[in-house]
Amino acid sequence: MPLKRTLGWAALLLLVASIGATAHPTQVELQPGPLQRLAASLDANGNAVLDDAEVQHAITLWVRGDPVAGTDLTIDDADIVALIGLWVRGETLDTAPPGAQEGEVGILFREGTECLGENAQPRTGDVLYVSPAGDDLNAGNAPEEALRTLASALCNVRPGQTVRVLPGTYRESVVLGLFGGASAPITVQGVSQGGQRPVLDGDFRRTMGLALVESTHFVVENLEFRNFTDEGLYVLVGSDHVVRGNRFVGNGRASIEPDFDGEGFGVQLSDTRNIVVENNEVTDNGPGPERTTQGTLGTGIDTFALKGALIRGNHSYGNIGGGLLVEDGVDVVVENNVIDHNELDAAGDYWDGAIWVDGGRNVTLRQNTIVQNHGPGLQISDEDHQYPQASKGYLVEDNTITGNLFGLFIWNFGQCPFPKTEIARFSSNTIQNNTRMDVWCEKFIESDDSD
Repeated sequence: MPLKRTLGWAALLLLVASIGATAHPTQVELQPGPLQRLAASLDANGNAVLDDAEVQHAITLWVRGDPVAGTDLTIDDADIVALIGLWVRGETLDTAPPGAQEGEVGILFREGTECLGENAQPRTGDVLYVSPAGDDLNAGNAPEEALRTLASALCNVRPGQTVRVLPGTYRESVVLGLFGGASAPITVQGVSQGGQRPVLDGDFRRTMGLALVESTHFVVENLEFRNFTDEGLYVLVGSDHVVRGNRFVGNGRASIEPDFDGEGFGVQLSDTRNIVVENNEVTDNGPGPERTTQGTLGTGIDTFALKGALIRGNHSYGNIGGGLLVEDGVDVVVENNVIDHNELDAAGDYWDGAIWVDGGRNVTLRQNTIVQNHGPGLQISDEDHQYPQASKGYLVEDNTITGNLFGLFIWNFGQCPFPKTEIARFSSNTIQNNTRMDVWCEKFIESDDSD
């Protein structure tokens, strides 16, 4: 019979008191296993200590018998006693994964498998299947012969192959370097069955779900990326990728990459040409409370130095930071996205925008819906004073910007309320009913180098 029924709440409180009577604050090294995963998943702040709110949440899940978010685990009687004991004694949880390493492709990651295209040993067939119920000794050419891990398929994939990822949870991280080619795309395709799709889960420990570094011609679709410390998907220095129909949930809580200054992202795209990002759902990404109180925010879809990009039809909402950043992008079209309910308060300042465009040139923002964000809806800036070489050629047309704290925020162009048309042209936008002001303009703001 469950402990909560045999003991009752009064007895449970006595148990808490008895644990506290023998409290000796120390560090507890939890062995790898379900309890370690539970503790890490409940530690929403990422500070290796279970606080009052986290333990209250654990007790609620235990009473209800609900699984802990981001895991397939429920809390049993022994677990709740152990977790309450850690909380009462104030013990630090040594749940940290192994230290980060810099792989051959030059990015930091931990608990991941890194593969180089030159070492791939392609499997036969045009389609490979992966399933949590599979076996990496299988051929992978049919669902009943599925491989077990993504790494076993992706580390040996070749242009023209499709990797079909069957529903289930994949607790792994794969870093690919120098894969792909113009002859045919590589498709990584999640398969939905019975309303379920495949989930890549970082357990708040792994750095990213999938990284494509100096790789080309990938299609990544219909996957869910959740609980990675830095970002769900990382694309760096590549070309000709399509990212569509994915979900990015709860990533970026505790970034380990020093260049990101503690920020975290749903998806991060950098120095990439000819990329399409469409019809993705991006929510609840960004750093944990400990970092946000220090003025650090993340971004749902974070992009830097894209050339020839189409970002359309995405829904980015409820992120701890902006919904979409286009920084130093050239020839970028952002259209028909819905960006709402993002939290843009950086310790009392509102310097991030639900959509933020900075630097670059020839960026079109068209028919986006930007509503109910706690901060600026659309932000256009020249943070690093790049004009007239860059930070120009923006077209803003047919967007709806309502119900935000601020509507349109423009800064560092030296004139207000709008910069010269060479910098930005505005046409047929609905900017109204924003709480504090519809248009906020500052001629110059000194950069704090926070983004």
